[in-house]
Amino acid sequence: MTLVAHLSDLHFGRERAVVVEGLLADLRVLRPDLIIVSGDLTERAFHWQFRRARRFLGRLPAPWIATPGNHDVPLLPLFERLGRPTARFAQHIDPSRVPVRQAGEAWVAGLCTAHGKTWKDGAIQPDLLDEVDALARGAPQGARRIVIAHHPFQPPPDDPRYRLVDGWEAGLRQLSAAGVDMVLGGHIHRAYAVDVAGALGLDRPLLIVQAPTAVSPHLRDRPNGYNLLRLEGARVEIAARYWDGRGFTEEALGRWTLAERSPADLKRRAVA
Repeated sequence: MTLVAHLSDLHFGRERAVVVEGLLADLRVLRPDLIIVSGDLTERAFHWQFRRARRFLGRLPAPWIATPGNHDVPLLPLFERLGRPTARFAQHIDPSRVPVRQAGEAWVAGLCTAHGKTWKDGAIQPDLLDEVDALARGAPQGARRIVIAHHPFQPPPDDPRYRLVDGWEAGLRQLSAAGVDMVLGGHIHRAYAVDVAGALGLDRPLLIVQAPTAVSPHLRDRPNGYNLLRLEGARVEIAARYWDGRGFTEEALGRWTLAERSPADLKRRAVA
């Protein structure tokens, strides 16, 4: 079994120190194979906040992969926001256009949806999506293909009108065709998971998994928390772990059976 911890919306600069230490302690006990951070590592993209976030990443008890969120884009100066919106993230966290990590059965790629032309919303850049597509098709056979992006591809169950990342439907169809099993995100500060295969008419399961805010005070009617994914073959079990003031308690989000698809299947689909 492969254990993946999914953190999001850390917002260093306004982090809750006691929750940070509790989270690190919980992760040390669970010993995940990989830790995913789906954006908003900082509160306002100041260099000192990125340095604080990077120190936190250095304390994690497992390999990690991260992608930027809208809070990781500086508000000013305007030339940097518009021309080099993720330069500070690249300087302090990861310079990769499309970061990729593999641990056990989990193959993970980052898809940046943050940009400088809006204060909050996200968009899928076609060139980055194509790069993720190509990388996913080349992932090892049998690996669960996971993409992380900050902005949501599906709304909360109780708010179907919530604004989604621009290009979400075409993006999901392309990722599904590339064999992607799950898209993990944040931004909403709420935990939920849904299979969109039926709604989009896809020929295989595709899970959208959203995480709560890990250590910031920006709560949405639930405590701080993070998601835990247990992968074993085609089966995945997803739970949210919430801070109760002394430690983390677990709440199941669901269990799913994912599809199997060989590299030959993906190649035929690409040609078609």
